[in-house]
Amino acid sequence: ALHRAGGRHEALLRTLEEEIATGPDPERRAALECERARLFEGELRAPGRALAALEAARTAAPGSIEVLGDLERLYADAGRMRERADVLTALIERTDGPTRLGHLRAAAETWTALGAPETSLELLWQGLPDAGEGLQRVEQLRELATPFPKEGRRDLRARVAEAELAALDRDAAVFDERRRELHWVLADAYRAELGRPDRAEAHLRALLDDEGCKEDPSRHAAAESALLGLLRASDDAIELETRLSRHLEQAEPPAEEERETRGALWLELARLRHERLHRLGLAAEAFGQARELLPEDLDALRGLRTTSERLGRHEVVADCLDAELELRSDASAAERAALYRTLGEITWQRLDNTTRASSAFAAGLEADPTDRVCLRSLQTLFETMEDWRGAADLYESEVSILGEEEHEDRQKAWLRVGVLARDHLDDIT
Repeated sequence: ALHRAGGRHEALLRTLEEEIATGPDPERRAALECERARLFEGELRAPGRALAALEAARTAAPGSIEVLGDLERLYADAGRMRERADVLTALIERTDGPTRLGHLRAAAETWTALGAPETSLELLWQGLPDAGEGLQRVEQLRELATPFPKEGRRDLRARVAEAELAALDRDAAVFDERRRELHWVLADAYRAELGRPDRAEAHLRALLDDEGCKEDPSRHAAAESALLGLLRASDDAIELETRLSRHLEQAEPPAEEERETRGALWLELARLRHERLHRLGLAAEAFGQARELLPEDLDALRGLRTTSERLGRHEVVADCLDAELELRSDASAAERAALYRTLGEITWQRLDNTTRASSAFAAGLEADPTDRVCLRSLQTLFETMEDWRGAADLYESEVSILGEEEHEDRQKAWLRVGVLARDHLDDIT
């Protein structure tokens, strides 16, 4: 005590060393070594000897937080990172809460300086349980997450972001923007880098179902497009139909340059409803929307025709056939005749419009004079309409196109002409 009071540092140091030489108990030995270390570090300006004294104190009292703390500080000042890392490991094992978190951060910095970023990242990850609660936890999580993307560890960044998202108070509007940002970051990471489309879908749904997301049209559109893409890939027809129809119903009328893209989406929705979900009425409605935007698209036209036929909307079917005939200027004679023939059958059998039907059958024959089905349909129609002269002319036309080898068919046609002449002589002449 006299040496301390008189500032006789060398004498005090000898006294401490003499007492250490007597072999005191570990607790006393640690206290003596710590006092030596303070002398070396302070008055005697010998940090190397101070470290040696603290290591001796650590040997005597390996669990002393105070000794370990002083060692960590001096190793850091001396730039001895490997030894500092060893001491920090001991401190991490013996502390908890915010104190442990501070040691984990210091250890992470140290291992980064030592060229071991993977070890650094793992240490930061270990700090999550000590990240506190509420706003403090959120802030600490953000700080912890910063190094992960730099080192290419998007998996750890995602885990931290998930933890931060869970920590945000759902009832506090102040966190709304941050919550949306986290959903977007996580969706992007799971979709583009981590190969977890299911998790990406969950975050995109949460983002799109948040009304606040609509305040950022570009972000909302990107999220919607991403979710639709994932739903297409996952073959989730039900949700894809729901999301796609909602998108189209809420969209503003398309500009001229957007009509093709919008029409393609309506066509996709129509096919989905028709082929996968078997919702004919809604499918026909979507095909109709696609048709308005893509008036020259045959897929939209044929889809509308098919669904309308199954729904019994025969007038729409007839209109679709007329439209296809107008569009398909490149169709072969046989194809055009088949379309006219179908149009004739629909207008005759379903719409009871014999005038329109006869015109369709006649146009079919004009397109392909060898189409016997069209010819015989028109023959039957004329007989039904009691147009005996027209029917007889058609049978005579059939004879003219039949080859000599088709003797039996030629005979049948002539017999039918004869029957018509016998039974309806006045009408025919």
